[in-house]
Amino acid sequence: HGLAAPDGGAGAPGVHGSSTDSAPNWQALIAEGRACAERASQGNEYGFYDSWYRSSYRGWLAGAQKNWKVADGKYWSTEELEDFELMLEVCRQTGVEPLVVIQPVKGAAYDQTAYTRDARADYYDMIRTACSRAGARVADFSDKEYDPLFLRDYSHPSAYGSACYSQAMWEFWTASE
Repeated sequence: HGLAAPDGGAGAPGVHGSSTDSAPNWQALIAEGRACAERASQGNEYGFYDSWYRSSYRGWLAGAQKNWKVADGKYWSTEELEDFELMLEVCRQTGVEPLVVIQPVKGAAYDQTAYTRDARADYYDMIRTACSRAGARVADFSDKEYDPLFLRDYSHPSAYGSACYSQAMWEFWTASE
């Protein structure tokens, strides 16, 4: 059960969880994920994986700055929020207990777009409120927006972020056992 890198490559050889009868060694898995993210992101101040930073960052930022528009101060789609709330209601009615993972975005990158820190904070609050009303459990990683190693690009988890998500999901799924 080694840690797999998000790009499908080898993650953390030699770092394994314990047997299926006990919890994986999350401290070791997360430390190895963080070390992997550090190695992959040494060439830029943002903590982007260097391969993405070199090949895609400038284009992503130019596109985001040019194309991401906010009309009438409305950052978020009412219809998408209603769809999300409907999904939570379907889960409640069918007895499915969801775990909603609030994934951050790379704050240092998004701060250069229309989606400012305050706008993103409103979004995270909107999701938390919907989950609270529905009684859904939340793994909230929104406080990781400015952790340079948590994401490998603008919004996808690094090996470190993936290990943190995995721990949250493992704890959720095994809590009732």
